[in-house]
Amino acid sequence: MPEFNPAALQAIARKLPGVDDLWLARRSKLPVDAQTIGTFLQQLYAPGEHVIIFDKFKSQGQDVWHHDGVHLPPYEPQGFRAGKPRGVWFLCNPVTGEYIPDGKFNNDGTAHLTRRSWRTITAWRYLMLESDQADIRLWLSAVAQLPLPIVAIYTSGGKSIHVLVRVDATSKLDWDAKAAVIKPIMIPLGADPGAISAVRLSRLPCCERLGTDDKDGNFVPYPEPRMQKLLFLNPTPGEMPICEMEVLR
Repeated sequence: MPEFNPAALQAIARKLPGVDDLWLARRSKLPVDAQTIGTFLQQLYAPGEHVIIFDKFKSQGQDVWHHDGVHLPPYEPQGFRAGKPRGVWFLCNPVTGEYIPDGKFNNDGTAHLTRRSWRTITAWRYLMLESDQADIRLWLSAVAQLPLPIVAIYTSGGKSIHVLVRVDATSKLDWDAKAAVIKPIMIPLGADPGAISAVRLSRLPCCERLGTDDKDGNFVPYPEPRMQKLLFLNPTPGEMPICEMEVLR
């Protein structure tokens, strides 16, 4: 397994200084400030698809968002925009939304049910890249130069940036094969290898986050709420690097 190489990251990032929120927003195909939870999800998923939304990371999700149709106002999940202590996540690949047994058992002997399993995924569309190690400015500069079909870039409300890449795999086996090609490129630049998995939660943009957990698992509130901020959105990406895209605004 490759490891993070800070020198490699710096070598790439210095070729494109100055990448920040405004730089990305100006090249975003859709205006980032105009998006809501519903419009963001509507751009990423097809009519009839379901997406699980979480405010408790280890749960099975607190809501299932449903794409009602391209021309309809999107369903806006209630209660997620603000007030969630640890912020909000979504399972980045669409699922059935139904519970299935996962082979485990509850304390009372009944079958444990899940709806965040590879068996519930209906399309192997996305791969998520995240870095907790890399300097944010360097990470963004490197990402902006790579020929990846990047759909969205957004903050975690903490110390990392999430990058959603479109892979359009045909199966989990195909998804794993595509991920195996990306890992040796992205891990040396700071991508978390543990986050490159097919059943992956990512931060949901347009939601607030009130704090974080310390190393002992105790909740520590931020001095003020932070936004899981959308920085870039291109629902139909090609492999042109963002740095070569037209400035739109």
